[in-house]
Amino acid sequence: MKSVAALPFGWAAWRLVTGRGGKPEDAVLLEANGAFAEHFALSPEAARGRGMRELLGGSEAAWEPRLGLIGAVALGGAPAAFEEYRPGENRWFRVTVSSPQPLHFDTVSQDITEHKTRDLRLRDLEAKDLQILDSDPVALFFTDSQGRFLEVNPSASRLLGYAREELLALSIPDVVPPDRMDASFQAFESLKARGRVAHEATLRKKDGSAAEVRLEAIALGDGTYLGYCSDVSDLKRAERARNRYFEAFLLVDRPVFLMDGEGVVLEANPRFMSLYGYEVEDLPRLGPRILDPGLDLYRRLGFTDSYYVDRFMGLWRAVRDPSSRAWYGEIPNLRADGSVLWISLTLRGLADSRGNLDSILGFALPITDPRLTP
Repeated sequence: MKSVAALPFGWAAWRLVTGRGGKPEDAVLLEANGAFAEHFALSPEAARGRGMRELLGGSEAAWEPRLGLIGAVALGGAPAAFEEYRPGENRWFRVTVSSPQPLHFDTVSQDITEHKTRDLRLRDLEAKDLQILDSDPVALFFTDSQGRFLEVNPSASRLLGYAREELLALSIPDVVPPDRMDASFQAFESLKARGRVAHEATLRKKDGSAAEVRLEAIALGDGTYLGYCSDVSDLKRAERARNRYFEAFLLVDRPVFLMDGEGVVLEANPRFMSLYGYEVEDLPRLGPRILDPGLDLYRRLGFTDSYYVDRFMGLWRAVRDPSSRAWYGEIPNLRADGSVLWISLTLRGLADSRGNLDSILGFALPITDPRLTP
């Protein structure tokens, strides 16, 4: 008995008691280890020699199938197992029965309360919230403490390109690129320690391509975790494209600027700033007058008021017209120091996804001999 005394699971040896016709009626405890005694709140010495019905209790209806299974094993049958719930203690056990000799059997009991509670919780979640989870556009991943996927919703399958059954056979390392594995491991350990994490991550799809996501995960408190993944791949690609365009914008060897639909300058490259003599912080307050120096300048240059009005009404009308979105011409401007600057100006109106004017891209080329005369 010394070999089983220190085992972490409950062990007990029994002798089957049969009645008329050899029908199993009870079992007598011969020996048990400390873990068995702890599981069932018994003293091994005081319990020895007593019947199973008396020791374990329970309804008569539960005993008939239990003794039927135990009796079949003790009378020469193959080992068997069953799960047992003890409502008074709110604990679940998995009991395995085997027979070393006729009319004798051993039981091994393992406390599976934590696993059973997790499984029942997931089953209850599935029953109550399956429709919500299935329709959620956010990818949801339920995992255990080892990172194995316990449940996923359809959005998770669409995100990674796996069927639900395929994902349930995988774990977190299976959907993380090799070069992101260390970061993923650290994030999961942080989740276990803190109960919540939020960060940007890269996942590997079934076809090997990358999905860039915004990941938020929480601990559910029973050894399981829930991760919410929003696909930001398109946003990331757009951000990278904007960065490339902006770098090119700054490097263009010609004065270039970008205005919003109302004429407020949003960005200007170094050549533009050098040409006009302004600092970056000056641009937002300039507004449309960076191109429209005002009626007084046009009068000094000899142009009529109506010409000035028509010129700038025509300019804004052209860039706002969906059929053209462009204007080209020569106009006078003022530098920061008040000196007159003639430029050959090209404007291109940029539309948003709904076709409305979003911004205006401008190219300004200084000219010393303007063809425009009053």
